Formats: sequence, structure tokens, C-alpha cells
Amino acid sequence: MKNLKFQTKRGGYFESRELVAIGIFAAAAKISTLVIALAGGGMNPLSLMLKNAAYTTMVVVLLSKVGKSGTLLLFTAVNQIVSFMILGGSVILIPTALCAALLAELVMIVLGRIRPGAALFIGVALNDLLSKIFSLGVSLIYTRENLSLMWVAAIIVGVGYLGSICGLFCGSRLAGELRHAGIIQS
Repeated sequence: MKNLKFQTKRGGYFESRELVAIGIFAAAAKISTLVIALAGGGMNPLSLMLKNAAYTTMVVVLLSKVGKSGTLLLFTAVNQIVSFMILGGSVILIPTALCAALLAELVMIVLGRIRPGAALFIGVALNDLLSKIFSLGVSLIYTRENLSLMWVAAIIVGVGYLGSICGLFCGSRLAGELRHAGIIQS
């Protein structure tokens, strides 16, 4: 984990190869999570954890490869738009995911100046947590669910978040191996 750093000083616009990498990672994350959910037979706890672990692993590797500020926000925007247009996701969840990504980006920028190694992990973990909390909040407001029924949804989301935590460590290891292989340049 000590080798991963979120760089905030690389400036300017995204290069073409970075935009292509963001698009490829967004597509790969969507396809892999969909395949895991379908192969797992639905949303049982194991497939839910594996799905979230795969998604978080891809986000950590992407942020290790493209370490510019705004990468997480752009990745989330592409991912949510693909989810809405192709998979029929809810349009109401797009602003919540973008708000969570924006807050996580701000935290990564601030922490990147203090502790660059921890900024990536804290930012990704915060993004996952905030997007799940915001989604539950929107669900509570939008569908006017009974608060006691929301506890069941919160438990399911909590199980999924455990997979996201596992994905942080898997992403750290994978990014380290890709850096060692020369695929990710420091």
C-alpha cells in the first residue's frame, strides 16, 4: 500500500490515453460486476461482496494508473451514464454518485498533500461509502419506505461494503504487480 500515491500536482487536461483508460475501466467495471452478479445467481451475500470487490479493485487500479484530480469523478460519470442508458439504472442515482465522487475527490486532494499514500484508499473507501449512504437516503425519500424496512436494505448494503473494503486491498496488490510489470508507470 505504501507504493500507491494519488498525485495532485500533475496538471492540466486529460490526455487521450488517459481518457481511453477511464472509458475502458468504466466498461470493464460494469461488465465484470454484471457477470459476477449473473454468475452468482442474483444478489446473494457472496456475489454481492465479490461484485463490490471487483468494482473497487478496478477503481484503485485506475486511480493508480491515471493519478490526476478528477479521474474518479469522470469515471463515476461515465459509469453512471452507461448504467442508466444501457442497463436501465435509475436517473435519480446519478447526482448522488457524482456528489459522492466529488466529495471523495476533494478529500483525496487535501490528503494528497498531507499523506499521498493514504489519500487514494481513503478517497475510494469514502466514495463507496458515501454513494451507498446517499443512495439509501434517496431511496428512503423517493419511495417513502418505512424506516424499519430500510434496516434490511442497510444490512445488505453493509455486506456489499465489506466487499468494497476487500477490493481496496486487492486493488493495492494488483496495482503493485502492474507497476512491477511496467504497465503502470510511477
